[in-house]
Amino acid sequence: MLSSLPESFGGVTVGGDLTLSHNQLSALPATFGSAQVGGTLELSNNELSELPESVGGMRVGEDLVLSNNKLTGLPESIGALQVGNSLLVSYNSLSTLPETIGKLNVPGDLNLRDNCIGALPESFGRVHVGGNLGLTNNLLGDLGNFPEFDHVKGRVYNVSS
Repeated sequence: MLSSLPESFGGVTVGGDLTLSHNQLSALPATFGSAQVGGTLELSNNELSELPESVGGMRVGEDLVLSNNKLTGLPESIGALQVGNSLLVSYNSLSTLPETIGKLNVPGDLNLRDNCIGALPESFGRVHVGGNLGLTNNLLGDLGNFPEFDHVKGRVYNVSS
């Protein structure tokens, strides 16, 4: 099991999928966002509590899977992240989202379910989601007073916990 990645990992280019799930990674190197993955980058089921600011420079050809970690927040750079399909950050401990998330463009699904998110930033209504937006099992309550999710092509799932 991996407990850390070398700082040089940021220079890695992978044409297909990269699976780093089910390890004991508690942190990623500051240069991690320089890595390029042509397929899915699987980082689920680790011990990650934060992501480096460099993650906004990352390009992932398919899905970025960060589920089942211990993330408490997302970096300000998250709005610049480029994913080819879905961003999955379910089953973490996210309590807030940065205002910059409004710049995020996710062609597939954006899954933020099963976290501790109590409020969405005003910019969240501008997030582009080509698939479904999962907000189930957070602390959001009724989103009736939130602006329309005009940039979500699929369904918005929000069932209060």
